[in-house]
Amino acid sequence: MLGLVLCVPALAKKKGGGGGDKPDDSSGTTVSSVDAASNKVTLSVQGPPSDDGKPAEKKDIVYTVELGATIKVNGNLATLNDVHEGQKVTNYTEGDEGVLVELDVEN
Repeated sequence: MLGLVLCVPALAKKKGGGGGDKPDDSSGTTVSSVDAASNKVTLSVQGPPSDDGKPAEKKDIVYTVELGATIKVNGNLATLNDVHEGQKVTNYTEGDEGVLVELDVEN
């Protein structure tokens, strides 16, 4: 018997701050740079604290922001020009690897 497999790329939904609806103030994801001309944003992602008491690792990830991506600043629709370094990321959705289709930030 032959089986037909349908592969649909899944959207990876990620929350800033390691889970829950809102990140806490001690860790989370922030905007570390924005290049609106190139449709790129760098997010600084704070990892969870380690079990041995070492500080959580932070890594910067560069994303291309898809044309037509949903961008919100403080809950209001916005453009990439309205996103600035240091803003807290409350939600982001990655379509293909390295491509954001949704970005929500707050001051």
